[in-house]
Amino acid sequence: MQQTSATCPVCGDGGGATEFANGNDYGALRLSQMCTQCADNKNVDLQRFDAHIVEELKQEIFEYDTDMQLTFREPPDLAGPLTRFVHGIDRYKMDDLISVVVSTKQPVCLQESITPNRQTAYSSVDIDLRPIYIRILLQRIYDQFVAQIAGLQQQQQQQQSQSVAAFYSLYDYAGDVDEETDGASDTRASTADDPFFECFLQCTQIYHRHRLKAQPQLRPCLHTVSANLPVVLRIIQQILQWLHSIQTHSVRLRIPSLHIDTSLYTMASGLLCIDIMTQHAVWQRVHKNDDNQIADRQNVSLCLHILMCIVIKKKEKYSQYPSAQSDDQTYAQFLDHIVQCLEDNFLSSLQRPTNNFVMEFGDLVEKLPLWLVQCDRALQHSQH
Repeated sequence: MQQTSATCPVCGDGGGATEFANGNDYGALRLSQMCTQCADNKNVDLQRFDAHIVEELKQEIFEYDTDMQLTFREPPDLAGPLTRFVHGIDRYKMDDLISVVVSTKQPVCLQESITPNRQTAYSSVDIDLRPIYIRILLQRIYDQFVAQIAGLQQQQQQQQSQSVAAFYSLYDYAGDVDEETDGASDTRASTADDPFFECFLQCTQIYHRHRLKAQPQLRPCLHTVSANLPVVLRIIQQILQWLHSIQTHSVRLRIPSLHIDTSLYTMASGLLCIDIMTQHAVWQRVHKNDDNQIADRQNVSLCLHILMCIVIKKKEKYSQYPSAQSDDQTYAQFLDHIVQCLEDNFLSSLQRPTNNFVMEFGDLVEKLPLWLVQCDRALQHSQH
């Protein structure tokens, strides 16, 4: 085994170790590892990563964290224990695990076509199997982690769901309780339904989306993924801490006369629970330009007002709808600060005048909740 200096995948500086494993199965395989400083440091500098990747990761983790807070009264900390578990897997054990995963056969994808003689013909379709094998690798690692946490020995494949159910039974489940599973809902009785595993998988794929373009071969791809799992998990921990800090100090809206006492973070997470379509009143009642975009400040404000009314009413049925035209300007100022923050940071276009900005339907559905979280953070800083 030969080691040379390399760039650390976390901080981007020199000092990382690159291992070259030479063998019949590997060829010339390169495994990047963290430098000593990053290995000992639990914090990750997100500014060193591509901004688009960080935004995708924040969106995925925000949705996961909202799901967990709606599911559990006290969401369990899974990222920390899993990070320590992955660190405890030595290189030889990971090599064996990857060999087992690579040997797993996948179904062949066939494409049906009609020949000139009107006969049915089938031909194989070349697809990228790396995401499938990455999922298998992560699921095997996660199954072992769950079995260890639950205090169970690794069982046969068909018995893995019992380990997952036992793992979730350690925590106070806030959904429908099934007495036969000792308090764990049967909807959480498989790894496929585990929100943390899905978040872990999606974040891993997002992190490696651009890195794996230069690695078309399967085994080097899986080794790169496994070597960087601690990095991905620490990013998850970092973003979760970032979200929880914003939630703790979130800008609040209090209107006692209307029985309203909520926060901007609560409204942002509440938007994730609203199924918005183009036929929805939120989109239909707002004036749009010829390109089907909200293109002025007044209608962006109206759109936000409708959404906030829905979230407020859904959170507390005794609350009354707020109005920006009320003599009490608390709500009007609250709404104005949010619109101004959205305009300054997200909606303004470099190709347009500063007083003209656009919000598309995709922004409303996919980006607005996280935008509001980031606005919450910016408004907190402006108040100090």
